[in-house]
Amino acid sequence: MVDNFSGGINDVKTQKHFIQDMKTFELPKLKRTSVEGTRYYFNSDGEKYPSVTEVIKPFQFSKEKRQNWINNAFGGDERRAQEYVNKAGFRGTKVHKIIELYLKNQSNYFENHDQKHIDMFNQLRPVLDQAVNNIKCQEEKLYSKELRVAGTVDCIAKFEGNLSVIDFKTKNKPVKREYINWHFVQCAAYASMWEEWTNIPIEKLIILITTESGNCQVFVEDQEVIKTIDEWKVFIGAIASFN
Repeated sequence: MVDNFSGGINDVKTQKHFIQDMKTFELPKLKRTSVEGTRYYFNSDGEKYPSVTEVIKPFQFSKEKRQNWINNAFGGDERRAQEYVNKAGFRGTKVHKIIELYLKNQSNYFENHDQKHIDMFNQLRPVLDQAVNNIKCQEEKLYSKELRVAGTVDCIAKFEGNLSVIDFKTKNKPVKREYINWHFVQCAAYASMWEEWTNIPIEKLIILITTESGNCQVFVEDQEVIKTIDEWKVFIGAIASFN
C-alpha cells in the first residue's frame, strides 16, 4: 500500500488541470445489456462477452458467505441487507461520478451531490492531484477476444508516471490488502483488454479506496504478479461457463 500522499485540500477554489491524453486510435464499440439477469457486452459482430464483474461476483461473495453476513449483520433480515447493498451501490455511483467530472476538468464536479459523497471524494483528491495525469480514457467499454470477457474500466492514466489501470472503490472502513485480490483481478483483466486493442503496455494496477470512516487507501500491484495468484486462475477457468 502506498500512503505517501500529503492530505488536505489547501484551497478548494484551486483545481488541477489534468492532461487529457486521449486515445488517437479506435477502441471497440460495445453494447451492454442483460441476458437472463447476467450482464453481457456485444460487439459489432453480435458476439457476446460476459462482464468481468459478473464472472468474479460468485467468488467475491459466495451464497454461503452472503447468508452468513446477513445473519450476523442483520439478524437474517434479507430486506435490511438489500437496503444496505443498494445504499452502498448508490454511494459508489455518486462518488465515481464526482471523480469522473473532476478528472475531465469540469468545474461543477461537486454540484448536486450530497456532502458525504463530496467528503469521500475530497479524501481521494490529494492522490488524484499528486499522482494522476495524462488520462487516456474513463468509463471505457473494453473486451478481450483472447480472454472472452468484457467490462468498463474506471480510468487508464499515468499514476506517478506509470501508465496504469485505476479502479476507484468506496468502502465503509479501511480494508486489508489480502482482502482485495479480486479487485486486482478485475484490473488485470482490464489491462489485458487494453493491451490487446492498443499494444500499449500497462505498467501498474491501482486500487484507490475512500471510506465513510474518513480514510483513503492506495494499493499498487504489477499485473504480472496478479496473473500468478490463485484468484486469477479461478477467474480464467470461470469465464468458460459464460460462453
